[in-house]
Amino acid sequence: MAGRRFTAADGWKDGEPAPAAAYRALGTDRETPDGPVLDEHPGGYARLIVAEGQTVTADILTELRAAPAPADSEQPTAASDGEKG
Repeated sequence: MAGRRFTAADGWKDGEPAPAAAYRALGTDRETPDGPVLDEHPGGYARLIVAEGQTVTADILTELRAAPAPADSEQPTAASDGEKG
C-alpha cells in the first residue's frame, strides 16, 4: 500500500480542519473498512473518511480510531507534522 499511515487520529481534533486526507481500503465485500488509515487512496476499493481541510467531527474521529494501528516495524506519522510521503 502506498501512502503515509496514521495512528489513531494523532493530530486530529474535533471541530478543526483535517490536516490531511484519510482513506481506508474496503474488504472483498466492498463495504467493510479493512486495514490502516492512509493519506492516499490505497488502490482498488476504498473510502474517503475525510478530505484535507474538511471539518473533523466526532464520527470521523471514531472511524479513525477504529482502524488498526501500524505494525511495530512501521514508523507511524502524525498527520500534523506537515510532511508528505
